[in-house]
Amino acid sequence: MATVVFDAGGPDDAVSARVRALLGAGADVECDLAALAAPDARALDGLLRLVLAARGHRGRLRFVGVPQRLTDLLVACGLDDVVDVEPRPPPAAARRWRPGCVSRRRRRPLRRARDRRA
Repeated sequence: MATVVFDAGGPDDAVSARVRALLGAGADVECDLAALAAPDARALDGLLRLVLAARGHRGRLRFVGVPQRLTDLLVACGLDDVVDVEPRPPPAAARRWRPGCVSRRRRRPLRRARDRRA
């Protein structure tokens, strides 16, 4: 298994080309993302393009040292099952809160003192 280390900016063109070349040669690739400082949508897009390239070459691509912010971003986008990351995010059943979810429980209006007397 070949290991590729990403810098703080995420997947740039040179690193992406190296990963694609390794996948094209039939190697399994492990991408170390520990140095990824502030993962954003651009970094996520680059990683997902690498996942698509791995599927096209029928190779295995695994991400290790994934920052918690990137894991949260994958879970929020519903991509935690698509990308092979270590450590794995918690399963969907164990999640207590998902961004964008609204509680179904309605709050009752506060009762005033005069309403309680009746």
